[in-house]
Amino acid sequence: MLSQIDIQNIVTIAKEAGDAIMQVSKQDFEVECKQDNSPITLADKKANNIKEKHIYNKNNLLNEWFLAESFGSIKKLTSVHI
Repeated sequence: MLSQIDIQNIVTIAKEAGDAIMQVSKQDFEVECKQDNSPITLADKKANNIKEKHIYNKNNLLNEWFLAESFGSIKKLTSVHI
């Protein structure tokens, strides 16, 4: 079960990712295609990097595998983009 601390962390991550998405949406941006031809933008990439940063910082998961939906695959977290 999620504790109050976990919920607060989720809210913090969501707000930070949302802020990054809004910053990108205020400017012109390109839409790329993932391997499955679904769209991905700089906003998606920034939000994903924020999630990775928080997951790594909280759980020390560098070099662990996880599903990165924004990139359409399972990947190994080898660096954290802050």
